[in-house]
Amino acid sequence: MYSLIWTPPDGREPVNVPLRDITPDDFLTAASEANMPCGDFTDAFLYKTLYALLYQLQRNGDGEVSLYKRGSILVVPRAV
Repeated sequence: MYSLIWTPPDGREPVNVPLRDITPDDFLTAASEANMPCGDFTDAFLYKTLYALLYQLQRNGDGEVSLYKRGSILVVPRAV
């Protein structure tokens, strides 16, 4: 279990939602719950983003990815 924290690019407050697992389906569910503009997410975008997050989670314990004009996301493990 993880927390996905999306920081919108327009200065709004960050949105924190649960992320069940690091899979495309769970990522899209969390992105939808966070009201991220995910209509134009492609398969390649999803897999590159998930790969970057997984790599950082294994190395650092958390992962952060910039989505450029869509803001940024931070994924951290949740205590269960």
